[in-house]
Amino acid sequence: MRSDEDSRGELRDDPLADPRGEDEAIQDAIDAAVDDLYIRDEAKRLHSADKTLEFRQIDLDGLWDLPQPDPMIEGVLDWGTVTMLSGPSGKGKSFIALDWSLCVATGTPWMGHETVQGSVLYVAAEGAHGQAKRVEAWLAQHKVDAGMRLIIDPVNLSDSGQVDQLVQIVHDGEHHLVIIDTLAKCTAGVEENSAKEMGVVIAALYKIRDAIEENGTTVLVVHHTGYDTKRARGSSAIQAGVDNVYDIFAEDPHDMISIRCSKRKDGVQPEQVLVRLQQVELEVGTSCVVVSEVAVDGAGVPMEPPRQRTDSEDTEWEHQYHFGGLSRTVRKHTND
Repeated sequence: MRSDEDSRGELRDDPLADPRGEDEAIQDAIDAAVDDLYIRDEAKRLHSADKTLEFRQIDLDGLWDLPQPDPMIEGVLDWGTVTMLSGPSGKGKSFIALDWSLCVATGTPWMGHETVQGSVLYVAAEGAHGQAKRVEAWLAQHKVDAGMRLIIDPVNLSDSGQVDQLVQIVHDGEHHLVIIDTLAKCTAGVEENSAKEMGVVIAALYKIRDAIEENGTTVLVVHHTGYDTKRARGSSAIQAGVDNVYDIFAEDPHDMISIRCSKRKDGVQPEQVLVRLQQVELEVGTSCVVVSEVAVDGAGVPMEPPRQRTDSEDTEWEHQYHFGGLSRTVRKHTND
């Protein structure tokens, strides 16, 4: 590159000597300066954040001042927790999630369990087109009106921008229950078997939980089981990271669905609940609702709770589930 002398007799670069032309050379210099300023500003921000970060400290007496989990659906869902509902495809888990959602939205008891009414946001990531008939059937069955918001697109829980947008929606709508249906649809591109990548997703769920205030919202995540149908698919970090885990087992969900709690962080481990899908005739077409397999009175309170199975019966149930005859075995044990 050719150089000329400036007014002080010093050599300086001549932009016109750049073969790309003066405009491009000047733009490159501007871009380099902007990049340098960005790097410096980012370094200052990170340094400032490190200096202002404070970890909360309490004494033993302060433990009793921390938010305690209050029941949303008594003995089933607690306020301000993250719960996972897992089960095989096509066995009724989304029907159960919707049933819980509409019970909370209307304050309707669920299978005899008292329910606290609250605002509900349902992320129908697998598509909202089929939800209309399901909701219509539920409302017809329970004879109540309900209000509930739905997001009909997947929200990528590994994308901080999308998570922040969802958090803002939950905050502005003051939603008390958020359903993610399903986890797979909301983690596109995430390696399910990676504890590191799923750890980011779990952190996002707790950020949603705290959208209104700390422990202000319950988050319910619907997830698929693995090939063996015994546990949720993917890294064990998913089950370890949430507060509660419910697993459903069914051969024919119209005959019998067993809902079992395999993890409850706080409180008494609830007993299994036996339900089934019941077909409802609509003006156009049909759909299903979740009903108890146990007789209930007019208030939805079980009249004859199922007898708890013995260890030998439980082993037989597991055998029948995996090798056929689930409904016959369960009916035999619960009707004895």
